[in-house]
Amino acid sequence: MPPPPYTDSAATLREAGVTTVACLLDRNELPAALEAAYAGAGLRLLHFPVPDMGVPRDADAFHAYLRGLLDRLAAGETIYVH
Repeated sequence: MPPPPYTDSAATLREAGVTTVACLLDRNELPAALEAAYAGAGLRLLHFPVPDMGVPRDADAFHAYLRGLLDRLAAGETIYVH
């Protein structure tokens, strides 16, 4: 039986040293199986939904999200932007 969808991709990210996934998909675009695969691979998922082909609705909140990502990078984390 093949592994659940996304399992191999999430494992490959983890093997490459990724610790955190920065996900900009709207909630309705993020498959539950992908979210589960990230968790199963030990990846932290930081979600900030941005409308498809759009811009963040709250610039201040997005700035804080990006600041948090920069802080994580400075602390040695490896981030995959999805």
